Amino acid sequence: MRLIFLLSILLFSLLEAKEQFTIYVNQHLSHSRTIKRWQPTIDYLNFKLPAYHFKLLAIKATQLGRIKKLIHQKKIDFLITQPAIYTELEYTHGIQALVTMSNEHHMSKFGSVIISHKQSAIKNLEDVKGKRLSAVAPFGFGGWLIGYNELMENGIDPLKDGHVEFTGSQKKVLEVVLNKQADVGIIRTGMLEKLSKEMNLDNIFIVNEKKCKKAIRRSTRLFPEWAFAVASHVESNLSNYVFDALIHLGHESMAAKMGEYSDWHLPQNYSEVDKLFERLRIGHYKDMPKYSLEDMIYISLLVMLLSLVAIIYSRYQIANMLTHKLQKEIEHKRDELERVNVELSTIFDLNPHITIITDGKHIQRVNRRFLDFLDIKTLSDFSKDYDCICDRFEECEGYLQKEVEGKTWIEYVDQNSHLFHKALIIQNAKEYIFSIHVVNIHYLNHATYIVTLEDITQMDEIASRDKLTSLFNRMKLDEVLNQLITQYPKDLNPFSLAIIDIDNFKKVNDKYGHIIGDKVLSEFSKILRNNSRSGDIVGRWGGEEFMIIYKNTSGKDAYGYMERIRKAVEGFSFVTLERQSISIGIATYGNLNMEVETLLNQADQALYQAKNSGKNQTIIFE
Repeated sequence: MRLIFLLSILLFSLLEAKEQFTIYVNQHLSHSRTIKRWQPTIDYLNFKLPAYHFKLLAIKATQLGRIKKLIHQKKIDFLITQPAIYTELEYTHGIQALVTMSNEHHMSKFGSVIISHKQSAIKNLEDVKGKRLSAVAPFGFGGWLIGYNELMENGIDPLKDGHVEFTGSQKKVLEVVLNKQADVGIIRTGMLEKLSKEMNLDNIFIVNEKKCKKAIRRSTRLFPEWAFAVASHVESNLSNYVFDALIHLGHESMAAKMGEYSDWHLPQNYSEVDKLFERLRIGHYKDMPKYSLEDMIYISLLVMLLSLVAIIYSRYQIANMLTHKLQKEIEHKRDELERVNVELSTIFDLNPHITIITDGKHIQRVNRRFLDFLDIKTLSDFSKDYDCICDRFEECEGYLQKEVEGKTWIEYVDQNSHLFHKALIIQNAKEYIFSIHVVNIHYLNHATYIVTLEDITQMDEIASRDKLTSLFNRMKLDEVLNQLITQYPKDLNPFSLAIIDIDNFKKVNDKYGHIIGDKVLSEFSKILRNNSRSGDIVGRWGGEEFMIIYKNTSGKDAYGYMERIRKAVEGFSFVTLERQSISIGIATYGNLNMEVETLLNQADQALYQAKNSGKNQTIIFE
């Protein structure tokens, strides 16, 4: 008994020695079910980051005031929450999304399903007006707000024209519609497919059904999924560690299965959620006056006109006094405008991301980060050689170009703000990758765009590397191959591809175990790096298979390079103190009509021939 007591004290002391961090999760189920769903994710972080201790705090979205208070008191450090809560807290408390969740359907976006009973006359959105409507919760995003927004965009306000009842449960919404206790229901996408396993949904009708690439039924457009966010008081180092851990959490893990998601990836753009808030006048837009730009201009003109009439009416009695007062007012307004302009310019220059203001063709204004990045003093220096920042975009597959689908790049990004856009710029012989965000400001039928370019080079580099070997991963290798084939009709430069397989590697794992096997893979990777040229693309194709892409290189030259590597491996003493050998298959791309699959198949056939001809040799596909 005493031993158990001492062990408990020791365990408590170890936990106390670690830094403690609280992760809030949006409780939309019962408290116990919420803990059961999300605790494996917290356990995963505690395992991956042993220097820290994370604990879970589940609070209902209806207690938003309490959540804000805890963040203000620095008692909440991270948040797992739906888009509506995230967007509100981003505005009020400056939290930032680290990653966005992909749900169990491998979708990073979701929406609402508007349902009715098959036997009812409600078949279109127009039929919903004046009917009894059931939804999950007033601040529930998929279970209310997205569907409400869809109805409002079609001229229907159920809060004014009908009766809305919030049940607090997706399943309850389905039940009241099936029992005809409500005419219309709004639930989250994916719930029909999930609850069909425990409910008979044959009598459910989808109102305003839209097409979806996945086998998911929906009635609305889609918005970003749940966010894993960080509070502003948390240090960036820890944020980076958490980001890295979540990015590498696989869909087969216990955390993903229990959390009912597939994985976490780069954060989505949640600006569309904020626009929804503004349209519906909820959250931080709730008390904002509903004045349009035209209204303000009209009011200003009306005030000026009335002032002029007053001056004319009293010109004989108080002309001098009003003139003097008007002059003072103009001077005051001029000073105010100058002060505001200085403040806005300062804020503009303090932005850590490259920011430009443009009409879509010519740049009108840039911030200090733009000038520093391009190593110029003024915008005029840039305008001598270029009209648009897009003139610096590199033409690479998967990156933004000057024109996309018959539209200018800025029009395409503005009209597809729900997508992730990135551009490649080379500066001082170094490649930089930027995520592109565009805000369109309309004023008197004139469009002005504010564009920000956020440097994600390091983040993109992390996503392109194999964790064990630090070589490029398969996704990056595929990207380079497609890029080279896309460029081929333009420059007609052949390139060669070598697939390398470590001979008898399974015996290493069977004899020494996977830890030693991984060490052998790491040592082999160093041999590949040390014996490759700076322009060669070296990566891990999978398992014990590796790949080298030789740009502007014939099969004969590639053979010479690979023979040097094969001999280096043959003469290297690995951690097992045993000699290893490799087999290599080489194929060359020099045919305008050849596809990636054909090139890979040729290299694979050559590798197969090398394996079956005694191994430890290099074969060029004939």
